[in-house]
Amino acid sequence: MGYGRYHDSKYLCYEDLYLFREGRPVQSQRLNPYLYPYRSSLCDPEPDYFFCCKERVTEVKNESGEKEKQPSVLACLKSLVVNRYWMIMVVFLFCLYFMMSTFFGSNYYFAQYVLGDEAAFASISNALSIAQIAIMFVTPFIMKKIGKRYTALIGMALGAVDFLITSLAGNNVMLVIASNALKGAAFGCSGAVMYGLLQDSITYSSWLTGVQAIGMGNAASS
Repeated sequence: MGYGRYHDSKYLCYEDLYLFREGRPVQSQRLNPYLYPYRSSLCDPEPDYFFCCKERVTEVKNESGEKEKQPSVLACLKSLVVNRYWMIMVVFLFCLYFMMSTFFGSNYYFAQYVLGDEAAFASISNALSIAQIAIMFVTPFIMKKIGKRYTALIGMALGAVDFLITSLAGNNVMLVIASNALKGAAFGCSGAVMYGLLQDSITYSSWLTGVQAIGMGNAASS
């Protein structure tokens, strides 16, 4: 993280400390458990972020000097529901999460009961993971050519074909490894653009209804 941009705010976190003096941020200082004893080394990072992070924010006033009224929960929900693109993204993310959790979690059982070789678990899992990571470096160039939408659609289409290949592979280990590599590349394409597409759909809701529902839009889709 760099400098903060929220005036009249103070942040205290176990990893970065942002000090604001007279409305101007000072460069962050790294915290460590020796200088700041409240940071327990036995705690996991996420609980530390929760318990050791304090935030005080002053609401921004409009030109008339009045505080801007925040939209209600119902208004935020309505602004999202009337946006068909956000609804499509919710379904898209659910399907993507479901499929990824399914084939990542079932690799061992597939190797044990279908391939009949538990030792093949490492090979088919590594093929899946390595291909998914590798495609992440190529995805930006693909998005530049065809856009996020078609990158996601191509990834999902290739994923469906790869699942079909896996179902027809039988106990052919090499064919399963190859299909898993293609499957990882396919879902790497979709996974690389899913959050970008989600933010685009939430921004469209703001343009469509005039209500900003960024928090609810991200939370509901996850």
